[in-house]
Amino acid sequence: MIGRIFQRYVLRELISPTLLGLAVFTFVLLATHLFRLTDLLVNRGVPLPIFLQFVGTLLPPLLVLTTPMAVLVGVLLGVGRLAADNEIMAMRTSGVHLLRVFYPVLLAAGLLTAGLWAANRRVVPTLAGFNVALLEQIQFIVASHLEAGRVFSPKSDLNVAFYFRHRNPLTERMEGVTLKVAASDLDRRTKTELVATAHNGRIDPDLQESSMDIVLTSGTLHHFDTTDTTTGVRYSVAKFQELRWRMQLEKKKIKPGQLPKKPREMTNHDIARILRRGSLEPGDAGALFAEILQRRSIPVACFAFALLGIPLAIRVRPTGKAVAFSIAFGLIFFYYIMLKWGVSVCQRGSVFGAFIIFLPNIVVGAVGLILFYRTFRQ
Repeated sequence: MIGRIFQRYVLRELISPTLLGLAVFTFVLLATHLFRLTDLLVNRGVPLPIFLQFVGTLLPPLLVLTTPMAVLVGVLLGVGRLAADNEIMAMRTSGVHLLRVFYPVLLAAGLLTAGLWAANRRVVPTLAGFNVALLEQIQFIVASHLEAGRVFSPKSDLNVAFYFRHRNPLTERMEGVTLKVAASDLDRRTKTELVATAHNGRIDPDLQESSMDIVLTSGTLHHFDTTDTTTGVRYSVAKFQELRWRMQLEKKKIKPGQLPKKPREMTNHDIARILRRGSLEPGDAGALFAEILQRRSIPVACFAFALLGIPLAIRVRPTGKAVAFSIAFGLIFFYYIMLKWGVSVCQRGSVFGAFIIFLPNIVVGAVGLILFYRTFRQ
C-alpha cells in the first residue's frame, strides 16, 4: 500500500518538470521559425486558419524530438529534488525498495516510446506532407502580397521580372507596375522581350493550375524582337486598358528512379514499397534507410534517458533548474551528434550506419543500467 503511495507521489513530481522541459525545448526549436511565421501572419496576408494549420503541422515532428529531451529534464528535476530533500532516503528507510517506487516511471517512458514509434510510422510523415502542401499554398498567397520596391523573379516557363513602386493602403492595388517577359528559342538565335508598364495592377494566384495571372490596367506594352538577321531589333509599342498575363510556374519534375517526395514526407509503408521496387540511386536508398532507422531510434531515447536520469539524479542531486538543464543539454548534445553521425554514415551506404544510429541509445542505456544497478542494489 505504502509503495503505491510513493509511486503516485513520484509520478506527480515528474509531470510538472517534464511539461516544463517539453515547452522549453519545443519553443527553442520553434524559435528558428518564429520570425518567419510572424511575418507571414502580419505582413504577408496569410489567413489565420491557414497559418494555424501550418503551425499545427510543424509541431508534431518537433514534439517527437523534444519529448525524449523533456523526459530527461523531468527525471533530473523531479528525482533530483526528491534526493536533495532526503525523500529518497526516507523511502529507503521505510522498507520499500526503490526499484518498486520507480518502475512506473520506466513504464511511462516505455509507453511514450511506443507512442512515438507509432506516430513516426504514419502520423508524423503525413503531417510533413501536409506541411509541404500548405507551404505551396502560402507561397501563392504571399505572391499576391508582394513587398513594394523589390523585383520579383519567380521560377516559370519564361524569364519573368515583376516590380511595383507602391501599394495603395486603401485599395491594396499595386501602383507604378513594370512587367518584363523574355523568351528565346533553343539555339538563342531569336530573342523576344515584352515590357509592360501600368499605373495599376494586381496578382490573381491560381493554386489548382500552378499559375499566376498578372492583371495590369491603363498602361503601355513595349515589344522588342531581336534576331541574327540584318534587320536588327524590331520595336513596337501599344497602349492598353487591361492586360492579363498568365504565368505558369514550374513544377518539380520527377525523373525515372528519383524519389517522388522527400523521405521525411513518406510513411514507413511508402518507403518499404519504394525499396522493394528497387532501381534507386545509392544515395536515395541510403537516405530512405536512414530515415526508417532514425524514426525507430529517437523514440527509444525516452526509455534510455529515463533509465539514465533516475540514478544520475539520485547521485548528482541537481537542486536547481539551471543545473538540471545544463546536464540535460550536455547529454542531449552528445546523443544527437552521435545520431546525426550515424545518419550521415547510413546515407553514404555504409553497413555500419544502422549500428551507429542506435549507438547513442546503446551507450546511454548501458551507462544507465550500470548506474541503476549500483544505486538500487541495496
